[in-house]
Amino acid sequence: LFEAGRPDWVDKVLFMAADPRLRAERNRFRGLDETELARRERFFVDRERRMALSDWVLCNDGSMENLEAQLEKIWREIQALRSRREAQTDC
Repeated sequence: LFEAGRPDWVDKVLFMAADPRLRAERNRFRGLDETELARRERFFVDRERRMALSDWVLCNDGSMENLEAQLEKIWREIQALRSRREAQTDC
C-alpha cells in the first residue's frame, strides 16, 4: 500500500509496528536471517513514513494482553465509523 500508493478502495490502514530487534528475532524463528530481512526491507518505505501514512499504528512489542487491548480500542473506533457511515446513508 505504501510503496505503490493507497488505492481508492482502501478506507483505512492499520500498521503493525515492532522494535526492529524484536522483528529480527521473530523472523529468525520463521527462518529469515538478518541479512534477508534487511534485503527485503530495502524495498519498503521507511517505518516512520509508513506509520505517518497509517490511520492506526498498533505497537506489537509487548504482551498478548497489551496487543488485545490495542486491537479492542481500534475495533471500537471502526465500529463507530461504521455507525456514522450507516447513519449518513439513511433516508
